[in-house]
Amino acid sequence: MMTERENWFEVYNHGKPEWTPNLFDTYHYVETSAFANKGYGPDGRGGVDLYGVEWICTEDTGWMATPNPRKILFDFEDIENWRDYVQFPDVDSVDWAAAAKRDLEGFNRDEKVLVLWSFEGNFNRLQSMVGTAEALIAMVEEPEACKDFFDAHTKFLMDINDRIIEYYKPDVFAMGDDYAGADSMMISKDMYNELLKENEIKLGHGVLKHNVILEHHLCGYAEPVIDDIIETGATIWSTAQPMNDIVGIQKRVGDKLMIDGGWNSTGTFNYDGASEESVRAESRRCLDTYFNNGFYQCMPVIVGNGEDFENRCRWAADELHNYSAELFKKMRK
Repeated sequence: MMTERENWFEVYNHGKPEWTPNLFDTYHYVETSAFANKGYGPDGRGGVDLYGVEWICTEDTGWMATPNPRKILFDFEDIENWRDYVQFPDVDSVDWAAAAKRDLEGFNRDEKVLVLWSFEGNFNRLQSMVGTAEALIAMVEEPEACKDFFDAHTKFLMDINDRIIEYYKPDVFAMGDDYAGADSMMISKDMYNELLKENEIKLGHGVLKHNVILEHHLCGYAEPVIDDIIETGATIWSTAQPMNDIVGIQKRVGDKLMIDGGWNSTGTFNYDGASEESVRAESRRCLDTYFNNGFYQCMPVIVGNGEDFENRCRWAADELHNYSAELFKKMRK
């Protein structure tokens, strides 16, 4: 039987996989501890990041780090003077070899796919410093100042990405940004083209020069920028959510972009008390809808903690594995 890693590469390379990968079983995510990107403290839950922004990470946030909206780094109206508030650390001041050794301790490269998370994208980073609505206002009222910040931040990210890839040697490098909502993007396509696209392409091509697979993360409604994601050099899109016409995208882009997602993150089967059958039914729906001759990876968006959470994750993983194995057998007959 294949390892999760071997099976994933069979999917990615259009080989002969035995089952559809479940991201949470297949990927081993690492975010470098060299700098505190989201303020992760010693307990891994919140704190102050490399710029002085405070992040909150509690049960109420689903254990996801979120910038503290009550403690901004600077007022968005002062965006023209962002250099007075933002200091980019010296990437060469870090012992990258020691960080990689620490962060990869105990990881078996033969078993899973090593995925390195990039630091926050340009919009998310500005958002963390001034607030979400405020970042959007700044991009409308002071686009040149925002672009100046994004250009400088991109250069810093590219320097970090070079070090991360050199020392961690990932299979996949995941970068992205979150400027999409549930039914539309938070910004216009014109604003994306003007302020974000050029730097996303720079970041993507900077990763590709290392011969690493590039994954682009953009959850929410992302259809307007799918072609742009491909232009960055990404060959995987996550988290592809059902508010997008995923099937239509699969038909249009073919094997240029592997879909990582499909799960309905708003369904009741994601939460405590969901029945086993509802979780298994969503697993089958994803496969029936997005299997795409096997060129697909599922990301079950299940939240919570404790035994109930673990059961729902186990049911999803089991159904995804077994049902997809049946689909692959039928496909090859």
